Amino acid sequence: MWGNQREFINGIIRKFKPKKLVEIGVFSGGSSIIILNAIKDIEKSKLFSIEIKDLDWIGGCVYKNFQIY
Repeated sequence: MWGNQREFINGIIRKFKPKKLVEIGVFSGGSSIIILNAIKDIEKSKLFSIEIKDLDWIGGCVYKNFQIY
């Protein structure tokens, strides 16, 4: 993901302060980290991520950097 794409995602989330976000296609979780970082200060905001592949490394970046429940 390019820097301007990360800035766009972060900026639009912080501007609109959504309570629910849905991410379709996780891969290693790079965009998930951007989204989770953007919503950390938005009360009761949640990210729901969906991935159709069942591989051990899917979302690996997220599991290393965020508490998942």
